[in-house]
Amino acid sequence: MAVTLQIEESPPESYPEIEGLTASAADWQRLETWIAYRWGVRDVNFAVEGAGEWIAPLTPFTATTTDVWQNDQWQAVIPRNGARGIILDTEEIYRIVGTVGSEEDPPAAIVEALRRLAKYSASIPLQGSAARIKSGNLSLTMQPDWTARAMQYSGAADLLRPYRRLGLC
Repeated sequence: MAVTLQIEESPPESYPEIEGLTASAADWQRLETWIAYRWGVRDVNFAVEGAGEWIAPLTPFTATTTDVWQNDQWQAVIPRNGARGIILDTEEIYRIVGTVGSEEDPPAAIVEALRRLAKYSASIPLQGSAARIKSGNLSLTMQPDWTARAMQYSGAADLLRPYRRLGLC
């Protein structure tokens, strides 16, 4: 079975503009680290090892070139198409280059997750220590790791579960 060893993904030129939503590139990047789907086309390179059918871990993916490492150099190969991915014939290391991402509008669940994440991120002051908010008997303390946990704290992570693995959309 072919295994993905490394992914080198460029940022897109731009992310989709969503009416009524102001989301930063940082919000999009944080969201995309949680899911296999991409919006905004960008270049991607995969290092893959082994023989068998390889399925790109990001989608939608379009391969442009495939090379195999043989005799201390990259050599172009033309892989066969499999039922779900690309068939790699030998137990070698491959470099698969292409593009990933869509120009289509993201589905409603992605838009809502992004809205929640952007709203949460904008509501928290950037600081290096815990923040404490107190009002009467109610006290709330936010830890310094709030940015690392923004996906969970904002509720966006729950909406993204179907997009974490391929084939569920």
